[in-house]
Amino acid sequence: MPTGLFQAGIHGPGWHILPENSLCYGLPPTQLGATSNARNRAAILSSGAPWLASCCRLETPFRKKELCSKRQFDGLRVVLVNTRNPLNIGAAARAMSNFGFLHLRVVNPFELAFREARSAVGAAPLLAQAEEFKSLAEAVADCSLVVGTSAVGRRGPQHLVRDLRQGGRMIRKRLGRDRVALLFGSEKRGLSNDDLSHCHWLLRIPTREEHRSMNLGQAVAVCLY
Repeated sequence: MPTGLFQAGIHGPGWHILPENSLCYGLPPTQLGATSNARNRAAILSSGAPWLASCCRLETPFRKKELCSKRQFDGLRVVLVNTRNPLNIGAAARAMSNFGFLHLRVVNPFELAFREARSAVGAAPLLAQAEEFKSLAEAVADCSLVVGTSAVGRRGPQHLVRDLRQGGRMIRKRLGRDRVALLFGSEKRGLSNDDLSHCHWLLRIPTREEHRSMNLGQAVAVCLY
């Protein structure tokens, strides 16, 4: 039986919404009556979706001040290095547009016609203005902080690796006063050792150990969020 996680006020046919501060949990009609957080958890477990139970916690209401300032938005450069698929570049541009980061840099893309990528829905202007570079050194020359993304894997990194939450806070603090480059490598191999030599430290999205790598566009979206 499906169980959904919805924003407040959104529901589908046959679903009832239970408020949980900033988030609401959509439960089947048979699970009505669970009004407390603990009872919601029990209801979700009995509905056949135990994976969602870990999400059932009291969330802090969203605050407008949590958004980046315009100066912070303008300070970030998303740099895609040796990307192979123009659709992934388009998906990354779309994610950037979604979250308000509008400065895209591309280093040696395999497909030069990436600006026509159909996956950049609503982000065509951002893609059209993307800056192209022949070397990563040129792409990050004006950035005082360079952060690489990596699934880490079996490769023993020589850099300090921070998780997404800690690293995100540190990047955000720097964005108010410095220009920051956030690097993403090719879909096949990620960032090379030479690419990593330009980085001050690495950022890792926590994923399942058995499947660490993510789609490029999705990784950009998760990091920017």
